[in-house]
Amino acid sequence: MNTTFRSAVLLTLPVLIFVVVLFVLPVAMLLLSSFGLPDQNGDVVPSFAAYDGIWNARTGKVFLTSLAISLSVALLTTVIGLQFALIINKMRPTAASLLTVVLFLPLATSEIVIGYGWLIILGRNGVVNLALQGLGLISAPLSLLYSPAAVVVGLTGLLLPFSALPILTSLSSIDSNLYLAGQSLGASRLRMAFEITFPLVRGAMLSGAAVVYALAMSAFAIPSVLGGQRVQTAPLNIYINYINLFDHASGSAVACMLLILVMIPILLFARGKNLLTGRV
Repeated sequence: MNTTFRSAVLLTLPVLIFVVVLFVLPVAMLLLSSFGLPDQNGDVVPSFAAYDGIWNARTGKVFLTSLAISLSVALLTTVIGLQFALIINKMRPTAASLLTVVLFLPLATSEIVIGYGWLIILGRNGVVNLALQGLGLISAPLSLLYSPAAVVVGLTGLLLPFSALPILTSLSSIDSNLYLAGQSLGASRLRMAFEITFPLVRGAMLSGAAVVYALAMSAFAIPSVLGGQRVQTAPLNIYINYINLFDHASGSAVACMLLILVMIPILLFARGKNLLTGRV
Protein backbone atom coordinates (compact mmCIF):
# COMPACT_ATOMS: atom_id res chain seq x y z
CA MET A 1 0.00 0.00 0.00
CA ASN A 2 2.80 2.39 0.85
CA THR A 3 4.57 1.55 -2.39
CA THR A 4 1.42 2.18 -4.39
CA PHE A 5 0.80 5.50 -2.64
CA ARG A 6 4.42 6.55 -3.17
CA SER A 7 4.21 5.68 -6.86
CA ALA A 8 0.97 7.65 -7.23
CA VAL A 9 2.55 10.69 -5.56
CA LEU A 10 5.61 10.51 -7.81
CA LEU A 11 3.44 10.23 -10.91
CA THR A 12 1.24 13.18 -9.98
CA LEU A 13 4.04 15.35 -8.57
CA PRO A 14 4.94 17.05 -11.90
CA VAL A 15 1.29 17.94 -12.46
CA LEU A 16 0.93 19.26 -8.91
CA ILE A 17 4.06 21.40 -9.30
CA PHE A 18 2.73 22.71 -12.62
CA VAL A 19 -0.63 23.65 -11.08
CA VAL A 20 0.92 25.26 -8.00
CA VAL A 21 3.51 27.31 -9.91
CA LEU A 22 1.32 28.43 -12.80
CA PHE A 23 -2.05 28.81 -11.08
CA VAL A 24 -2.13 28.63 -7.28
CA LEU A 25 0.90 30.87 -6.70
CA PRO A 26 -0.16 33.64 -9.14
CA VAL A 27 -3.69 33.65 -7.70
CA ALA A 28 -2.30 33.85 -4.15
CA MET A 29 -0.05 36.78 -5.13
CA LEU A 30 -3.01 38.45 -6.83
CA LEU A 31 -5.11 38.07 -3.69
CA LEU A 32 -2.34 39.47 -1.48
CA SER A 33 -1.90 42.40 -3.85
CA SER A 34 -5.61 43.22 -3.64
CA PHE A 35 -5.33 43.72 0.14
CA GLY A 36 -2.23 45.91 0.01
CA LEU A 37 -2.44 49.67 -0.36
CA PRO A 38 0.43 52.18 0.00
CA ASP A 39 0.12 54.70 2.82
CA GLN A 40 1.44 58.27 2.85
CA ASN A 41 5.01 57.03 3.35
CA GLY A 42 4.75 54.58 0.45
CA ASP A 43 4.65 51.52 2.71
CA VAL A 44 2.15 48.81 1.81
CA VAL A 45 -0.38 48.18 4.58
CA PRO A 46 -3.27 45.68 4.69
CA SER A 47 -6.56 47.24 3.66
CA PHE A 48 -10.01 46.36 2.32
CA ALA A 49 -10.29 49.68 0.50
CA ALA A 50 -9.80 48.10 -2.92
CA TYR A 51 -12.81 45.85 -2.37
CA ASP A 52 -14.86 48.74 -1.02
CA GLY A 53 -14.23 50.50 -4.32
CA ILE A 54 -15.60 47.56 -6.29
CA TRP A 55 -19.14 47.97 -4.97
CA ASN A 56 -19.90 51.17 -6.82
CA ALA A 57 -22.22 51.81 -9.73
CA ARG A 58 -19.47 52.02 -12.35
CA THR A 59 -17.64 48.80 -11.46
CA GLY A 60 -20.92 46.99 -10.85
CA LYS A 61 -21.98 47.93 -14.38
CA VAL A 62 -18.68 46.52 -15.67
CA PHE A 63 -19.36 43.14 -14.07
CA LEU A 64 -22.98 43.10 -15.26
CA THR A 65 -21.82 43.88 -18.80
CA SER A 66 -19.28 41.06 -18.69
CA LEU A 67 -21.89 38.62 -17.35
CA ALA A 68 -24.49 39.61 -19.95
CA ILE A 69 -22.03 39.33 -22.83
CA SER A 70 -20.55 36.02 -21.65
CA LEU A 71 -23.92 34.35 -21.02
CA SER A 72 -25.20 35.57 -24.39
CA VAL A 73 -22.13 34.20 -26.15
CA ALA A 74 -22.45 30.87 -24.31
CA LEU A 75 -26.11 30.58 -25.36
CA LEU A 76 -25.48 31.55 -28.99
CA THR A 77 -22.48 29.27 -29.45
CA THR A 78 -24.43 26.36 -27.95
CA VAL A 79 -27.39 26.85 -30.32
CA ILE A 80 -25.25 27.48 -33.42
CA GLY A 81 -22.74 24.80 -32.43
CA LEU A 82 -25.53 22.25 -32.14
CA GLN A 83 -26.72 23.10 -35.65
CA PHE A 84 -23.17 22.86 -37.05
CA ALA A 85 -22.61 19.55 -35.29
CA LEU A 86 -25.88 18.11 -36.65
CA ILE A 87 -25.01 19.17 -40.18
CA ILE A 88 -21.44 17.84 -40.02
CA ASN A 89 -22.58 14.58 -38.45
CA LYS A 90 -24.91 13.89 -41.42
CA MET A 91 -22.33 14.71 -44.11
CA ARG A 92 -20.03 12.36 -45.95
CA PRO A 93 -16.54 12.06 -44.43
CA THR A 94 -14.80 14.30 -47.00
CA ALA A 95 -17.35 17.11 -46.80
CA ALA A 96 -17.52 16.79 -43.02
CA SER A 97 -13.74 17.14 -42.76
CA LEU A 98 -13.75 20.28 -44.92
CA LEU A 99 -16.54 21.90 -42.91
CA THR A 100 -14.76 20.99 -39.66
CA VAL A 101 -11.61 22.72 -40.92
CA VAL A 102 -13.64 25.83 -41.78
CA LEU A 103 -15.27 25.73 -38.34
CA PHE A 104 -11.89 25.69 -36.61
CA LEU A 105 -10.27 28.43 -38.71
CA PRO A 106 -10.83 31.08 -35.98
CA LEU A 107 -8.53 29.12 -33.66
CA ALA A 108 -5.71 29.42 -36.19
CA THR A 109 -6.16 33.19 -36.53
CA SER A 110 -5.10 35.97 -34.20
CA GLU A 111 -7.87 37.55 -32.13
CA ILE A 112 -6.70 40.98 -33.25
CA VAL A 113 -7.04 39.98 -36.90
CA ILE A 114 -10.53 38.60 -36.24
CA GLY A 115 -11.50 41.77 -34.38
CA TYR A 116 -10.38 44.07 -37.19
CA GLY A 117 -12.10 41.77 -39.67
CA TRP A 118 -15.37 42.39 -37.84
CA LEU A 119 -14.59 46.12 -37.92
CA ILE A 120 -14.60 45.92 -41.70
CA ILE A 121 -17.81 43.90 -41.75
CA LEU A 122 -19.78 45.95 -39.20
CA GLY A 123 -18.39 49.43 -39.94
CA ARG A 124 -20.50 52.28 -41.28
CA ASN A 125 -19.08 51.58 -44.73
CA GLY A 126 -18.77 47.87 -44.04
CA VAL A 127 -20.23 44.85 -45.78
CA VAL A 128 -23.42 44.70 -43.69
CA ASN A 129 -24.37 48.36 -44.15
CA LEU A 130 -23.54 48.33 -47.86
CA ALA A 131 -25.64 45.20 -48.35
CA LEU A 132 -28.62 46.63 -46.44
CA GLN A 133 -28.40 49.92 -48.36
CA GLY A 134 -28.10 48.03 -51.65
CA LEU A 135 -31.28 46.11 -50.84
CA GLY A 136 -33.03 49.35 -49.96
CA LEU A 137 -33.72 48.28 -46.38
CA ILE A 138 -31.99 51.30 -44.84
CA SER A 139 -31.37 54.83 -46.06
CA ALA A 140 -28.42 55.64 -43.80
CA PRO A 141 -25.65 53.44 -42.35
CA LEU A 142 -26.42 51.79 -39.04
CA SER A 143 -24.12 52.21 -36.03
CA LEU A 144 -23.26 48.55 -35.41
CA LEU A 145 -19.86 48.91 -33.77
CA TYR A 146 -18.83 49.81 -30.21
CA SER A 147 -21.81 48.12 -28.60
CA PRO A 148 -22.33 44.96 -26.51
CA ALA A 149 -24.02 43.35 -29.53
CA ALA A 150 -20.87 43.81 -31.63
CA VAL A 151 -18.76 42.22 -28.88
CA VAL A 152 -21.19 39.29 -28.66
CA VAL A 153 -21.01 38.74 -32.42
CA GLY A 154 -17.20 38.82 -32.44
CA LEU A 155 -16.82 36.48 -29.47
CA THR A 156 -19.44 34.09 -30.86
CA GLY A 157 -17.52 33.73 -34.10
CA LEU A 158 -14.27 33.25 -32.22
CA LEU A 159 -15.47 30.77 -29.58
CA LEU A 160 -17.92 28.71 -31.66
CA PRO A 161 -15.47 25.78 -32.08
CA PHE A 162 -15.26 25.27 -28.31
CA SER A 163 -18.99 24.58 -28.23
CA ALA A 164 -19.36 22.68 -31.51
CA LEU A 165 -16.54 20.16 -30.93
CA PRO A 166 -17.92 18.54 -27.73
CA ILE A 167 -21.39 18.32 -29.29
CA LEU A 168 -20.00 16.81 -32.49
CA THR A 169 -17.99 14.27 -30.52
CA SER A 170 -21.08 13.33 -28.51
CA LEU A 171 -23.24 13.02 -31.63
CA SER A 172 -20.73 10.77 -33.40
CA SER A 173 -20.76 8.39 -30.43
CA ILE A 174 -24.55 7.80 -30.53
CA ASP A 175 -25.43 4.28 -31.67
CA SER A 176 -27.47 4.47 -34.90
CA ASN A 177 -29.46 1.44 -33.76
CA LEU A 178 -31.24 3.72 -31.28
CA TYR A 179 -32.79 5.63 -34.19
CA LEU A 180 -33.68 2.41 -35.99
CA ALA A 181 -35.41 1.22 -32.83
CA GLY A 182 -37.27 4.51 -32.57
CA GLN A 183 -38.42 4.28 -36.19
CA SER A 184 -39.62 0.73 -35.68
CA LEU A 185 -41.72 1.95 -32.75
CA GLY A 186 -43.27 4.67 -34.90
CA ALA A 187 -41.46 7.66 -33.38
CA SER A 188 -41.24 10.81 -35.50
CA ARG A 189 -37.96 12.60 -36.18
CA LEU A 190 -38.92 15.39 -33.81
CA ARG A 191 -39.70 12.94 -31.02
CA MET A 192 -36.42 11.06 -31.58
CA ALA A 193 -34.57 14.38 -31.49
CA PHE A 194 -36.03 15.23 -28.08
CA GLU A 195 -35.99 11.72 -26.57
CA ILE A 196 -32.78 10.28 -28.07
CA THR A 197 -30.45 12.97 -29.43
CA PHE A 198 -30.96 15.76 -26.90
CA PRO A 199 -30.61 13.62 -23.72
CA LEU A 200 -27.35 12.17 -25.07
CA VAL A 201 -25.75 15.48 -26.08
CA ARG A 202 -26.98 17.87 -23.36
CA GLY A 203 -23.99 17.03 -21.16
CA ALA A 204 -21.67 18.02 -24.03
CA MET A 205 -23.72 21.18 -24.56
CA LEU A 206 -23.23 22.18 -20.93
CA SER A 207 -19.50 21.41 -21.08
CA GLY A 208 -19.05 23.54 -24.19
CA ALA A 209 -21.14 26.35 -22.71
CA ALA A 210 -18.99 26.35 -19.56
CA VAL A 211 -15.76 26.62 -21.57
CA VAL A 212 -17.17 29.36 -23.79
CA TYR A 213 -18.46 31.31 -20.78
CA ALA A 214 -15.05 31.21 -19.08
CA LEU A 215 -13.22 32.30 -22.24
CA ALA A 216 -15.72 35.08 -22.95
CA MET A 217 -15.46 36.43 -19.39
CA SER A 218 -11.67 36.67 -19.68
CA ALA A 219 -11.55 37.89 -23.30
CA PHE A 220 -9.62 41.11 -23.86
CA ALA A 221 -8.76 41.66 -27.54
CA ILE A 222 -12.22 41.32 -29.10
CA PRO A 223 -14.01 43.53 -26.52
CA SER A 224 -11.32 46.19 -26.77
CA VAL A 225 -11.54 46.30 -30.58
CA LEU A 226 -15.30 45.96 -31.09
CA GLY A 227 -16.44 47.59 -27.84
CA GLY A 228 -14.05 50.51 -27.71
CA GLN A 229 -14.51 52.93 -24.84
CA ARG A 230 -18.28 52.48 -24.76
CA VAL A 231 -18.27 48.83 -23.66
CA GLN A 232 -16.01 48.22 -20.69
CA THR A 233 -15.70 44.63 -19.50
CA ALA A 234 -13.89 43.32 -16.43
CA PRO A 235 -10.60 42.47 -18.24
CA LEU A 236 -10.52 45.97 -19.75
CA ASN A 237 -11.17 47.44 -16.30
CA ILE A 238 -8.25 45.44 -14.90
CA TYR A 239 -6.01 46.71 -17.71
CA ILE A 240 -7.02 50.33 -17.02
CA ASN A 241 -6.35 49.98 -13.29
CA TYR A 242 -2.93 48.41 -13.81
CA ILE A 243 -1.59 50.26 -16.86
CA ASN A 244 -3.35 53.63 -16.93
CA LEU A 245 -4.05 54.33 -13.24
CA PHE A 246 -1.20 52.30 -11.68
CA ASP A 247 -3.74 51.13 -9.10
CA HIS A 248 -2.53 47.56 -8.63
CA ALA A 249 -4.70 46.90 -5.58
CA SER A 250 -7.94 47.81 -7.37
CA GLY A 251 -6.86 45.89 -10.45
CA SER A 252 -6.10 42.82 -8.33
CA ALA A 253 -9.44 43.13 -6.51
CA VAL A 254 -11.35 43.25 -9.80
CA ALA A 255 -9.31 40.27 -11.03
CA CYS A 256 -10.19 38.26 -7.91
CA MET A 257 -13.87 39.08 -8.33
CA LEU A 258 -13.65 38.11 -12.00
CA LEU A 259 -12.15 34.76 -11.00
CA ILE A 260 -15.08 34.17 -8.64
CA LEU A 261 -17.60 35.13 -11.33
CA VAL A 262 -15.94 32.66 -13.68
CA MET A 263 -15.67 29.78 -11.22
CA ILE A 264 -19.17 29.86 -9.72
CA PRO A 265 -21.10 29.41 -13.00
CA ILE A 266 -18.63 26.76 -14.13
CA LEU A 267 -19.29 24.83 -10.93
CA LEU A 268 -23.03 25.21 -11.57
CA PHE A 269 -22.55 23.98 -15.15
CA ALA A 270 -20.61 20.98 -13.84
CA ARG A 271 -23.28 20.29 -11.21
CA GLY A 272 -25.99 20.45 -13.86
CA LYS A 273 -24.06 18.10 -16.12
CA ASN A 274 -23.64 15.58 -13.29
CA LEU A 275 -27.36 15.72 -12.54
CA LEU A 276 -28.21 15.21 -16.20
CA THR A 277 -25.87 12.23 -16.53
CA GLY A 278 -27.05 10.67 -13.26
CA ARG A 279 -23.88 11.45 -11.29
CA VAL A 280 -23.93 12.99 -7.82
